[in-house]
Amino acid sequence: MGVPVRVTLTDNARATLMHARAGVVASGTATVEAALAGNPILVVYRLSPLTWLLGRRLVRLDTFAMPN
Repeated sequence: MGVPVRVTLTDNARATLMHARAGVVASGTATVEAALAGNPILVVYRLSPLTWLLGRRLVRLDTFAMPN
């Protein structure tokens, strides 16, 4: 059995991040807002299959994300 997770979609991301325990955010400004809120985050990217294949051959990191 997994841990119950409540997913909330909102137009006010900053307020939501201030009250959340953790967040799933797209790469970009949302990572900065989550970092400022002090939340642990999971950053998601959307790539084309070709970009992903090329990137996996060129980049040797398990995980990476940074506020920009």
